[in-house]
Order: sequence, then C-alpha cells, then structure tokens
Amino acid sequence: MLFYGLDVSLKYEPKEGQCQAICCNGGGGELTVQRVCTPTDKCEGIVIDEKKEDGHCYGDTKSTCPNTCDDESGGIHKSPSYALVTMLAIGTFTKTIAF
Repeated sequence: MLFYGLDVSLKYEPKEGQCQAICCNGGGGELTVQRVCTPTDKCEGIVIDEKKEDGHCYGDTKSTCPNTCDDESGGIHKSPSYALVTMLAIGTFTKTIAF
C-alpha cells in the first residue's frame, strides 16, 4: 500500500498463540488476527484492529501460520498408544494378507 510516497505494509497476522491453539491443538477454523503495519514508525494514525478470520493455517489460502507445530502440541500422533495401535493395525493387515 502506498501512502504519500511511502511504502507502508498493512496486513493481518494471527495474534500470538493463535496458530498453536487453532492449527495445532484445534480442528482449524477462525483465528484472532490483528492488523500489523510496517514500518511501525510510519503508521501513526492507522487503526490497529483485530478480527476473526480463517484461512491462516498452513496449506490454507492465506497461510500465515508456520507449517510445523511445536513439540507441545499434544496431538494424537505424539501419544505412545498411537504407535501401538498403528503397529497392531499393520500387523493385522499383514497377517490377513499372508494367511
């Protein structure tokens, strides 16, 4: 966006913790995003608001969240029983084909 010969960028980015809460721990959906203006010293008088918006998770249309979730995500793929269930399913499938 161009203001009186200055190159000022206005965009919406997820608030801190929203990517983790919605994209990693939740099932996707709307994130709370806030307007970010750069450079900040040229943004006087610009309203810095926030809103709910979807499409920011990795792979979505706006994709502003990173493509990896940190180790504290607590997803099912991190639980020990997930590995056991996966191995059991593979073993059952292999046994069914072999016999």
